[in-house]
Amino acid sequence: MKTRKNHILSLLIVGALAAIGTSAADTYAVIIPVKTKALLAHPALPNSILLKGTGNVEVLGATVNLGNFYMNAPKAKALIDWSPTSLSSSGWFKAYGSGRAKFKNPSTGAIEFVSFRMVSRGRTDSVGRAVGRFVDIYASVPGAGLKGKYRH
Repeated sequence: MKTRKNHILSLLIVGALAAIGTSAADTYAVIIPVKTKALLAHPALPNSILLKGTGNVEVLGATVNLGNFYMNAPKAKALIDWSPTSLSSSGWFKAYGSGRAKFKNPSTGAIEFVSFRMVSRGRTDSVGRAVGRFVDIYASVPGAGLKGKYRH
């Protein structure tokens, strides 16, 4: 008798949710693969280094998560870890993150590390397109910088 009541109760709940138009399929995650390009600048470098890589942008309802951007070049690499952020009704978002770059100093041959605080502004259609730019707002070494863009 108890299981029959539970079954009837669950049918009533499902029916009520269907009547108001709510379902579990309304919110689903879309993962958009993006290509990234960035310029790494440092006082020890004579020229900026062009880094290229990939990342995945995850859109879930009104939330955007840029995840991690991995970028590398022959003598340098960088990783940016983004925090999830909200998506406006027009598709624009602003995300904050932190990054770390590693490169070989051409004059000394030593490995150098630089930490960054990052901000990104971008737009997505929540289906298959994501574009944006990112720039450092703080660097652990004065004069160092990391700025770039990403695109689906």
